[in-house]
Amino acid sequence: MCGIAGIISFNKNIKSEYIKKMTDLVTYRGPDDYGYLAYNTNTKNILTFKELQKENILDEFNLYLGHRRLSIIDLTDAGHQPMSYANGSYWIVYNGEIYNYLELKDELCSKGYRFNSKTDTEVILAAYQEWHIDCLHKFNGMWSFAILDLRKNMLFCARDRYGEKPFYYYVNKDYFVFSSEIKQLHILDFTPKQFNPGFLYDFFVLDCYHSIGEKTAFKEILELRGGNYLIINFNDLENLLVKNWYKFEFNYKILGLSDQEYADKYFQLFYDSCKLRLRSDVKVGTALSGGLDSSGVAVVVNKIFNDCQVNDMQYTFTVGSENEKYDETFYAKKVIEQIKPKSFFTIPKSEDLIKDVNKLVWHHEEPFLSTSMFAVWTLMKLIKENSVKVTLDGQGADELLGGYFPYENILSDDLLNLKIVSFLENLIGFNKLQNFNYKKMIIETLKNILKNVWLNDFSIKSYKRKDELNIDFYNYAKKFSQFNVLEKENSIVSSFDKYVYKSINSQPLPGILMTVDRLSMAFSIETRLPFLDYRLVEYTVSLPNEQKVRNGITKYVYRNALKNLLPNEIFNRHKKFGFITAEPLWFRNSLKDKMLQLLFERKFKEIFNYEFFEKKFNNFLMNNENFSNVFWRFLCASIWLETFFEDK
Repeated sequence: MCGIAGIISFNKNIKSEYIKKMTDLVTYRGPDDYGYLAYNTNTKNILTFKELQKENILDEFNLYLGHRRLSIIDLTDAGHQPMSYANGSYWIVYNGEIYNYLELKDELCSKGYRFNSKTDTEVILAAYQEWHIDCLHKFNGMWSFAILDLRKNMLFCARDRYGEKPFYYYVNKDYFVFSSEIKQLHILDFTPKQFNPGFLYDFFVLDCYHSIGEKTAFKEILELRGGNYLIINFNDLENLLVKNWYKFEFNYKILGLSDQEYADKYFQLFYDSCKLRLRSDVKVGTALSGGLDSSGVAVVVNKIFNDCQVNDMQYTFTVGSENEKYDETFYAKKVIEQIKPKSFFTIPKSEDLIKDVNKLVWHHEEPFLSTSMFAVWTLMKLIKENSVKVTLDGQGADELLGGYFPYENILSDDLLNLKIVSFLENLIGFNKLQNFNYKKMIIETLKNILKNVWLNDFSIKSYKRKDELNIDFYNYAKKFSQFNVLEKENSIVSSFDKYVYKSINSQPLPGILMTVDRLSMAFSIETRLPFLDYRLVEYTVSLPNEQKVRNGITKYVYRNALKNLLPNEIFNRHKKFGFITAEPLWFRNSLKDKMLQLLFERKFKEIFNYEFFEKKFNNFLMNNENFSNVFWRFLCASIWLETFFEDK
């Protein structure tokens, strides 16, 4: 796990200070090593270096690559990047992990390839030489990388299937520049310094965070999407080729198996996914919330240790809550009692949020919807303090297995397929387990059938929070909203599969993955996600609905697969909390002064409707109105605007 950067000038040479500035900014992504490469696309001169000896000594070059290394596999200098292969024909800067690199290495050795290191980085280069672009289909992992291919005279950049590892870029008539984080581009003197108004519209009006497609919260700075690659041919520098290389299919279903057969296959894939993600030359821990997903990761890791007779101690890290109603440490402790790891606990404190909030927003790069992100920040800080560099986390299961209780999608499919018994069982189950109202469920289901099937409308719900924004800004920003016209997948018939497609491709998974990357890397920690092994994802997508949700029970096949490993208290959990903080209490105390200060200063009158926030917040303080998360959205977005755009 690392930080990468690169810059190409189309018509002139570049000062080497640019690449150093970009990599120095994200030292936390790679505190163990760093390096640079300079290349002239016209003269073919190439130079690798680590320190700038003299000012402007390298100004004869028009292409630079930079790298910051977090050493996880092969901790020796053999893992230094930029790394070359085939006598300098290929050079790479790379962020991520290829978990099946040992199997690929054996396959390549059988073809005559030889290796000088024990890294997965060198395996990527050899695989690229052997299979060229098709090498991407060989990789099981998370990555973003750029390969300088001197044989084909081009730069080849690629991102993993689901976008676990970030890749941002900016291009104009003079430059193409890329990086792991937006702020690396934002600091350059030739990049735009404006925010994307459509992002703030989507954030406040539609309750969404993180953009879809290539657009980001920063105007004109683009994101290479998961499952895409980008090529710049040096013979035609100004034309970029961006192409999709991976897309999973929804219309293939595995039918006719028993519950046990479905569960056995799921367990086999999940077990192997966790096992691959334990490959490391540094300590590996698990983030244990006490929820169904993270608990499953912890118990399977424990089983792998026992099966393989590994003597290493498992480390678990848990964040609690000051709000006892939402504290999950009781459930985490049930797992801990069973697997007996070395466990660590922490509780987010409001005074720490006040102290760290500016730094948190700077690292996150986008405003976020609640202080739950601070709980993640606090957890990563705990992991860092205990010298663990790699964790396995549970993100991805909810999006694939219906963990957000998508009753209207399940019930729609039941009705449309005339599964009346299943419809009634799910209706009763959702009412019993989640206390969902029968009348509301039926109405929402009928509306969903009309919207998603007859009208083929794949848009998200509009919350119509018009009052929070200045009316002129609201009308202007609405034109740039990405979620008013959400991408459609017209070949998907099932309402539940449409829900999964949206969850993975637009909201919420891309935003979750961005958060996981930013907040873990802020503390030099690599987070690995077993539920996003592409084999497990494709298998899960191919399962019939009743293996995902049955009788109102979500994640049905997953529960069956792990029923002999999970404590009963976890196996039978049906309420979902996530990371919840004591946010209402904080806004009455530690966050109160910050909120009042922002309301008094009114720095962004052209964006916010300050009268609305003042009235609502004062009513809350006087107990005339209930708490609303609009307070945090306003506070967080204000800090974000101050951090990145004020006085720019």
